Amino acid sequence: MLGHLTQSIEQGIESTSPQQQAQQPSHLSEKLETVTKSLAQINHTLGQLRHQGNAGRRQFSSSHPFQGRQVELNFCTGESLARRLGVDELSLSRERENLTPSEFESWSRHRDPGTRGWRFGDDGLYYPIK
Repeated sequence: MLGHLTQSIEQGIESTSPQQQAQQPSHLSEKLETVTKSLAQINHTLGQLRHQGNAGRRQFSSSHPFQGRQVELNFCTGESLARRLGVDELSLSRERENLTPSEFESWSRHRDPGTRGWRFGDDGLYYPIK
């Protein structure tokens, strides 16, 4: 989904005039930041829903088409992962920088409500480890 969004943005930039392109970076940065924040909120909400669903699971009829399906988290921003782990973003960054990747995975697994470990990617996002 992000790849498609990135490709659409790049095509839009290529089709604009040089004068328009000079004005685009800040506008695109704002749009990208808005999209990133929206995705982080969605991930956080899904985490809350999963936690609430596990705590007090409602019974649905067997004809419910989504019964038993779980939503997989693909990645988190630092802000959303910090919220998920119950720490602030500065503490999350500090732990990531001071621990080895395997130690960070273990640390995050112990704090994660779903006992999921997390790894920091080259793109600045955090990815779950099963």
